[in-house]
Amino acid sequence: GITQARYLIQKEEYDEALALLNYLEQAYRNFEGHWLNTVYVRIFRAMTFLKRGDSSAAVKDVLFVYEMTHGNNIVTPFIEFGGDTRQLMELIQKECPEQVDQEWLDYICTKTNSFSRRVKQIRKQKLVERSAVHLTSRRKEILKDMVDGLSVNEIAEKRQISKNTVKTHVKNIYSDLGAMNRSDA
Repeated sequence: GITQARYLIQKEEYDEALALLNYLEQAYRNFEGHWLNTVYVRIFRAMTFLKRGDSSAAVKDVLFVYEMTHGNNIVTPFIEFGGDTRQLMELIQKECPEQVDQEWLDYICTKTNSFSRRVKQIRKQKLVERSAVHLTSRRKEILKDMVDGLSVNEIAEKRQISKNTVKTHVKNIYSDLGAMNRSDA
């Protein structure tokens, strides 16, 4: 449910997201021990209201969550949402700063910024990992032989494999590297 709500919010289908979130909140009320899910629902609703331009409803949901989490130092539901959370905290600071602990707001903003930086760092690492080419040890050997200027016949003789096997490796090396020819590789 929460994942679907996030998707609907990203697609800017706010009415559908709110309907789903309201349903989820009702469902969680029927089960003891699901208060954290209710916290997530209310944060999502607050974000949805904020994106829809209904800041008073957003404030109401954030204050509800504040009451549920402040004394317990529970901030994870807030920090997971990065920039949206910062917008909510700025709204609270502007609309009703006297109703929340300023240190709490600062703490959430600090944690949100830290979390956002870490996520960016991980995404950057993953992008680098995906863009890095991973050749098998045999293909690396053959590529080195190609760089040294050996022909297909010479590579086959040196590595004691057939010419067709060398040709297959060369074709796969080109594919793995996105190369068009020996010079590109």
